[in-house]
Amino acid sequence: MSQPSNYSSSSSEHRSHHSSSHSSSGHHHSSSSHHHSSSSHHHSSSGHHHSSSSSHHSSSGHHHSSSSSSHGSSYSELSAEERIAAEEKIRKLGEKYSSISTEEENPAVKSKPQNPQRKYSSVERDDVYFSAANSEYTSAKKKNSPSSRKKKNKAKNKALSVILGIFLFFFSLLLVMGIALLVMIASGKKDMLDYSDAKIKVIADAESDDDGKTVKYNGKIYRLNESITSIACLGVDKEEINQNGVIGSAGQADTIMVIALNTDTGEAKIIPIPRDTVADIDVYSKTGSFIRTEATQICLAYAYGDGGKTSCENVISSIKKVIFGMPIHSYAALDLAGIGPVNDSVGGVTVVAPDSFGKFVKGESYHLQGKQAMAFVRYRDTSKVESNLVRMNHQMVYIKAFTKTAVSEALKTPAMIPDVYKLAMNYAYTDIGLSQASYIVSRFMTVGTAEFVPVKVPGKMVTGDDGYSEYYIDEKEFYEIILSVYYNVIGTY
Repeated sequence: MSQPSNYSSSSSEHRSHHSSSHSSSGHHHSSSSHHHSSSSHHHSSSGHHHSSSSSHHSSSGHHHSSSSSSHGSSYSELSAEERIAAEEKIRKLGEKYSSISTEEENPAVKSKPQNPQRKYSSVERDDVYFSAANSEYTSAKKKNSPSSRKKKNKAKNKALSVILGIFLFFFSLLLVMGIALLVMIASGKKDMLDYSDAKIKVIADAESDDDGKTVKYNGKIYRLNESITSIACLGVDKEEINQNGVIGSAGQADTIMVIALNTDTGEAKIIPIPRDTVADIDVYSKTGSFIRTEATQICLAYAYGDGGKTSCENVISSIKKVIFGMPIHSYAALDLAGIGPVNDSVGGVTVVAPDSFGKFVKGESYHLQGKQAMAFVRYRDTSKVESNLVRMNHQMVYIKAFTKTAVSEALKTPAMIPDVYKLAMNYAYTDIGLSQASYIVSRFMTVGTAEFVPVKVPGKMVTGDDGYSEYYIDEKEFYEIILSVYYNVIGTY
């Protein structure tokens, strides 16, 4: 028989119980079969109970043999064929009830809530947790699928390509700007270091064999430093430079300074030439015809020109005579209206007043802006003969502060150099191009101290016969200063 042993045991016990109450064996077997169905159902409902039933199964085997014997008289009355048929019928009924029991069990289990204590197989646990209980994980799995990862990588690569493209664009732009600046600087250097036509004057006690480029003086041998460029800076006492104006009405060069910049070391020395310095100047008629050379205040040289090129060149001619023929490589003239805007283009300039004058108090710090900057560099007390020398001292303080500020700002934002240059051109006349200006600033930015070292021009201020101030330079002492600025000592004799 294929039915489990506990079916036989239960059936036997049931049959024994009914043998005393019923005489019909057919009814007995029907009850026995019904009991078997219940037993089978009980057996399949609990795995834990099954293990107990297994032990019961063993003992039931022994009980089955007794029960069969006690019912032997009823069973033995059947013929062999009837017994076979009965057993077959019992077997089929057992299978039928077993099948029915299983089908009834499953819907009942499904209709109940999940038992949290239920023990799942490894496959069932994965299914319940990752698929049914956690839909977010399922979504995450889809996001991390190969196709999803491929889309993500494609989008990421596209974004990186855009960022890289932008970076390369700006890098290329900066590179082009840098190259352009370097080209301008190189061009500027060539234009500002020309000594080919220099004819330097020597005083009576000095000796020279090659147009003053090598000089013997006071037991020392000097050699001209051709790495120095000279720039003449002029401040015109007009609100606006009157280019192509009538000769005699262009105004005066109220401020005259020569900047000697050593392009190797970056050291810059400034030679302030007093406006009242008596020098040889060329006098021209209103039509532009040369009249004569006259010893008078150097500031008047600017008036004998058109307010632009010829005025500047006339002042340069007189400056070169004062500094013993040293070449002036470039020049720039700025009018009064340009002081404030140029000052403000670098963010204003902070100075400490060297003495009390106008609205300024000695020792006080001022951040000059606009017209305040002009007041600082322009003020002088004309009632005093040395008023211009005092004003020149104020100007030295301002120029040193302005240069330091301008270079500091240029280091932060190199692109400001062309902007400041273009602004200054609205108020200036110069032969300095953007390439020369870039070269000059680059020297301060790379090797310079961003400060000027002032050089005092020795001499004496007096009141002339016409009541105007006149300044006479001590030629011998000044010659030694020029040698110290433009020459290197290479030996003795």
